[in-house]
Amino acid sequence: MSGRSKEELLAILSGHDVGVPSVKLSAEELKAKFSKIDHFSGVYQFVSNDFLSSVEYNGVFPLPSASHAILLAKYGITYIEVLMEHADAPVAAAKELEAAQELPEWKEKRRLLLERILRDKFRRNQEIRAQLCDTGDRQIEWANSQDSYLGTVRGHGQNHMGRILMQIRQDVKDGLEMEAWLYFNHHMEREASKRPRIILHEQKEGEASKEYDLLQIADKRAGEGGERERRAFFLLGKLKECDVQPLHPSVSRRHACIFVSAKGVQIFDMASSAGTFKNGERLKASFYPVPIMSGDEIRLGASTRKYIVEIDMSSVLTHLQNKKRTAMREQKDIQRAVNNPLEEISHKAKQQRTVFVGNLDYNCTQWELRDFFQDCGRIEEVRFPSSNPGSFGGTSTDNQAGKEREIKASRGIAFVTFADDLSATRALGSSGRTLGDRKVKVATAQSGANVGKEGDKLGAVHKRKFDMR
Repeated sequence: MSGRSKEELLAILSGHDVGVPSVKLSAEELKAKFSKIDHFSGVYQFVSNDFLSSVEYNGVFPLPSASHAILLAKYGITYIEVLMEHADAPVAAAKELEAAQELPEWKEKRRLLLERILRDKFRRNQEIRAQLCDTGDRQIEWANSQDSYLGTVRGHGQNHMGRILMQIRQDVKDGLEMEAWLYFNHHMEREASKRPRIILHEQKEGEASKEYDLLQIADKRAGEGGERERRAFFLLGKLKECDVQPLHPSVSRRHACIFVSAKGVQIFDMASSAGTFKNGERLKASFYPVPIMSGDEIRLGASTRKYIVEIDMSSVLTHLQNKKRTAMREQKDIQRAVNNPLEEISHKAKQQRTVFVGNLDYNCTQWELRDFFQDCGRIEEVRFPSSNPGSFGGTSTDNQAGKEREIKASRGIAFVTFADDLSATRALGSSGRTLGDRKVKVATAQSGANVGKEGDKLGAVHKRKFDMR
């Protein structure tokens, strides 16, 4: 026995020295204090960076552990041979590189680089990913003797490593871990407008070919699941959550994944038992993305079913053209403001008196719009953007309305300028009213300016609906 009294032991458990007035800790505080994971050994050895588990860093794969990857990030590819000589002993590798010079960017980027390394470690190893999840909501803290930035020293420090591990754990629980890995480690494209349309043409001898438009499938899945937006990657495998579901016995539940990154469209194997093949060659490693292009042939496992890749970049090109037009328009506005301040004031005043009108019938004329807004006030001008993006199909002033009734809403939208601000405000109240057989949208001209970004897409959808009637 220690010889301590019951009161002394309780004081120690409460975190106070004997003889010092005690402050009682709550049950939650006691739980956090005594259930904290701060020594990465024993059952928690898997959390340690020295734990031997393959990691990819900056295209180098496989590295034996997260520690090897950290040393590579810290000192550079020059020392790769030293790291491989100590493949089973990361501590020995670190000791040998103690005198080496750190890369200039290490200190500034170490938190981001560490997160990439740790996310890759847990993505590749399902067993330790499950073990991390099993730690529940316990605090994870890297207690060490030197680094108070990535860990803690004598209970003090920023503990970025512990925070990263807890964030990965939460992402696993929320089903977001792989998506985060794709964003952090492989720069998956975040903007939907920058992702091309990807079509897989399924071919099997003796069967009719099928077509899988991955964006359409993802849109449908998002709608059925009540999701706010579609998933940014596409799964191939047997599970219902997969976008393409081959039924061959050698195909795994989650077999492969296709996504779009800064490097283009890529595919990787998801640790399937029978492998993923590109143009007849098996992908060399799991969770190691490789580029695919139009015409490439994808095959899963031992199945003879082939998927011929088609990548349609037209929507991305349209997006880039719209961005260019927007930038040119903004540059023109700036130049006008510099060259002629009075003209800029007049332009802004005109914008205040202008409303955007959307969801118009393609046969709608300027005269019909004038009639629609007749109770709002005097109209100075009606403009119909042309079906040729960036230009206008027709403009009529107050004096020309009778002469140009044949001009129509070729893109289903218009801009109407009133004589005064009050008339324009009244016109906004017309949103939702019916013109012809359509409920039109009326908004400020500033809102309508965004049509330059989406107008072609909306116009194409509107055109299809119009042609089907």
